[in-house]
Amino acid sequence: MKTRALIGFWLCAILGATLQAGESRRTISLDGRWEIGEGNRSQPPPVYGHEVSVPGLIKTATPAFENAGQTNHWREAFWYRRSFRFSGPVPAIATLRLARATFGAKVIVNGGPAGEQPSAFAPGLFDVRPLLRGNHEPNELVIGVGATREAAPESLPPGLDWEALQLAPGLNGSVEIVLGHSPFFQQLRCAPSLTNRAVRLQATLTNAGPAVTNELVFTVREAKSGRVAGTAKFAALVCPAEAPLTLETNIPIDGCRFWSPEDPFLYELEARGDNDEWRTRFGLREFHVDPLTGRGQLNGKPLLLRGGNVNLSEFLVAPPRAALPWDAEWTRDLFRKFRSWNWNSVRFCLGSPPESWLRIADEAGLLCLCEYPFGTLNFASQTSPSAASLTAAKDWAQMAWNHPSALLWSDAPPHPADPQKSGRLDLSAQIRDKTWAPTQLPGDAFEARPFLYADPDAWLAAQSDAVRDQTNVVLVQISPDRQLPQAIVSNRWAQAIHQAALVEYWRLRQPYAGVFEYLELGAAALTEVSTPQMDAAIEGRRRDPFAPVGLMLDFWGGDLPGGQTNVFRVETANPLSTYWNGQVRLRVTRGGKKVLQQSQTTIIPAFSRKEFTFPCPIPKAFAHYEVEVALIAEKDQPIRSVREFDVLTPEQQDARHGLAQSKPATGSSFISEPKDSFPPEFAVDGRPETHWDTEKTDAQWLIIDLQKNQTLSRVELSWGKNGAKCYFIEVSSDAKDWRPVYATEAGTGGVETIRFAPVVARYVRWRGTQRATLEGYSLNELRVFRK
Repeated sequence: MKTRALIGFWLCAILGATLQAGESRRTISLDGRWEIGEGNRSQPPPVYGHEVSVPGLIKTATPAFENAGQTNHWREAFWYRRSFRFSGPVPAIATLRLARATFGAKVIVNGGPAGEQPSAFAPGLFDVRPLLRGNHEPNELVIGVGATREAAPESLPPGLDWEALQLAPGLNGSVEIVLGHSPFFQQLRCAPSLTNRAVRLQATLTNAGPAVTNELVFTVREAKSGRVAGTAKFAALVCPAEAPLTLETNIPIDGCRFWSPEDPFLYELEARGDNDEWRTRFGLREFHVDPLTGRGQLNGKPLLLRGGNVNLSEFLVAPPRAALPWDAEWTRDLFRKFRSWNWNSVRFCLGSPPESWLRIADEAGLLCLCEYPFGTLNFASQTSPSAASLTAAKDWAQMAWNHPSALLWSDAPPHPADPQKSGRLDLSAQIRDKTWAPTQLPGDAFEARPFLYADPDAWLAAQSDAVRDQTNVVLVQISPDRQLPQAIVSNRWAQAIHQAALVEYWRLRQPYAGVFEYLELGAAALTEVSTPQMDAAIEGRRRDPFAPVGLMLDFWGGDLPGGQTNVFRVETANPLSTYWNGQVRLRVTRGGKKVLQQSQTTIIPAFSRKEFTFPCPIPKAFAHYEVEVALIAEKDQPIRSVREFDVLTPEQQDARHGLAQSKPATGSSFISEPKDSFPPEFAVDGRPETHWDTEKTDAQWLIIDLQKNQTLSRVELSWGKNGAKCYFIEVSSDAKDWRPVYATEAGTGGVETIRFAPVVARYVRWRGTQRATLEGYSLNELRVFRK
């Protein structure tokens, strides 16, 4: 009964789309509530027992589907159904447009097949004219979409990224039918020509009838004011019979104004023919990476991309989201939040944003880096890319190619070995990056991912020459790592400080075009998604590192000796075309109360860097402290860089770091390479990213001199990639007579904690007798404790 009532409701929906001869196109929006059922891919189900919003998520269907998005034996596809009517006859052009059908689509109109679309993330176009009924007659539209990623054909492999398995199936974009007369504008592609202060236009017309002479007029207007800024006219243009026609022209723009995050100025292009009219927005901007400096260049001026990743697969499937992604006002609020964090860009990963997001980003001045949602790592086994994969990638780019906010195509082309076949994905020849793979075409970008919370200098030193020598790095993605101490993981404030410190480091130390922190939208940043809001206590730690003027306190926190002077070094970078004038202030606080403060008045010239030093007496009192350096200008919001340190009692020092840290260490051997060395002292330097590496033999040893006899009862071993299967822990008071306190023939690697009865000793020896791999032993850290 419920299903019959629902069908009756939709059959009564009459959509006003009467189209008379000589009139331009009309659009029938089919967004709203649809019936939905489940079944196989070959045919629709006999019963539609659920309802869902389009665009939207299948997980919001009522009643809910069991385990939606997961593979099972009874569900290959979800099937949507809706009925509608429209007035007037069916015109020469009738196209169904699916903005996004995940995963793929099979379309049936009034019982007849209208075609299939394998691509899951690009708009799909279907000629439905032969199947439509006009003059108020009922039409039934049925659309089947793959229930999981496995529904994609072999020509579009889903890749190897396990996170992308969370992508939500369904009609995740708008559904509409476009009616029009022939000749009909099929494509309008706008690309900037900044040198000529013009827009390069490529227009494609479809002619569904005999050859016809047509007059075309293209008008460029300022989007807000409506002022005409340029025109182009084609008189007596012949459109061939039953064939598309593509033409190109440059339209000079009077008072040409470039688009940028600071000035997101937009134009509108109106294309008018004898029987059709179409409008699209665009902005004039060019971006590339300077091969000499490695810096980004926007419209000929330096620009550092500053922003974060938005993990769409996690965001879109989380229960609180519901219809929020398709709510224009919510999206504007979200982008305003990003801009308030001093972001000028955002990277969408593991899924594509709704089309409306790019339109709103155009207005907000937010540059968008778009990752191709189907990972392509498994293309390496193929000899060449499939035609379907190339078409899918280009169709995906087409969705965004008129948006000035759409900056870069990531993880494309779809085949790593054959970039020439796929060519550039849009008329503007946007740069691309292959995530962590080497660049392929001149001007493309390399992406670095130092997912470490440890000292990034060590990460950089450990990379290959191919990574270190890349001057066209456009992304540095920064994310937490398992090495992060639990004390920081459990403290959002401490975690925010560490994340901010890494952002500051990468934007000031290396000539990169962009610095991005990894952000799973809503999971890590937003405490209230529907507003959206963030934890006010840590919002500044997200905002300050991305401020236009860069600031870094070159101090990674930890312990400082009380009563001594520590010299804090501060680095700044001004990428702006104007100088910065104000104070650089250093302040030490305890429990929110100021302990000491120093300041210097300075000018930081345009496009320059400057360093400052602050000799600072460290308080003697054993306590936890916060040190903050700030750039303070008269009219600007202060920019802050924050770190924490402790002044410890001797007992606290031993309990936290152990007795072996920074003590003399000797080993049986160590590896020394032309550029790097891994000596025994690296095993007791307190830095988890460094390590002692031995030669490739089983019999190896490491001796730590604690410099006096002490009571010992615990040893911790933190292994690198190559651990030990069999080893001993031995102690001695004179480094001659050794007493074993532990032995194993089943070393586990990772972090091993060894406890034994208390013993008094000055020396501790680790002695290996059998390696766990064919390589030498690799020990990150050896710690010794009293208890």
